[in-house]
Amino acid sequence: MSFIRRTSAMFIALLSVISFTACSDDQAKEHAVSSSVVEASQADSEQAITQRLTTLGLPVEAIHDSEVDGFKQVETPFGIFYVSSDGKHFIQGRIFEFDEKGNMKDLLAARFSKLVDSQSENMIVFPAKNEKHVITVFTDTTCGYCTKLHKEMKDYNDAGITVRYLAYPRQGYQGTVADKMAQIWCADDKQQAMEDAKSNRAINGSKPATAECKNIIKEQYLLGRKMGVNGTPAIVLPNGDLVPGYKPAQELLKDLEK
Repeated sequence: MSFIRRTSAMFIALLSVISFTACSDDQAKEHAVSSSVVEASQADSEQAITQRLTTLGLPVEAIHDSEVDGFKQVETPFGIFYVSSDGKHFIQGRIFEFDEKGNMKDLLAARFSKLVDSQSENMIVFPAKNEKHVITVFTDTTCGYCTKLHKEMKDYNDAGITVRYLAYPRQGYQGTVADKMAQIWCADDKQQAMEDAKSNRAINGSKPATAECKNIIKEQYLLGRKMGVNGTPAIVLPNGDLVPGYKPAQELLKDLEK
């Protein structure tokens, strides 16, 4: 090989090393720029969504990525919606996804499960000794089927089902029912207070509801409304599925064991 050819080969090899090093620096810069573009684009998307829904009287509480391409999952006090990233289209209702075996998955259920668990510290719980399943029930002290469910608490617990209560006064978070439920949540013995309320007895050891307890009732009521609860009892399964209405223990157990 001639000197010129050898020199050219060495020069090309050197350029390759230099180019490799320079390329690494450029890639870092490009990554930083692209990340900024993505963040800016996401901010624009969320602003567009917020503006669109606000004009409809739907204040936006949170925006999440969704499993549906091109759509965001948006929380409002009046429900959870799927809104296109440009804010031009939105879907009200449940969206289901098929897996490879053709089984359906409710895309909102996982979000519902997280929302419910966020209230775990403020639930009134009737635990099963041999717990196999945990359900969460939106309840109202003036609801006949809520009372029926509560009177069968032993059946649920004996079936291994722990029952957690959230408040959902159907008349709203203000009024006599909401105030009575706030008294239950303020009681020293909340389980006994719930027993008494469901049996139309004076709440055991009742004391005036504090502003804090009234706020708990408000938060739980608004959570139920966000999840689409429009009647009681409303049973939330561990996977977030919402079962409207009363179900006896053994029938509910079949749903839990599917």
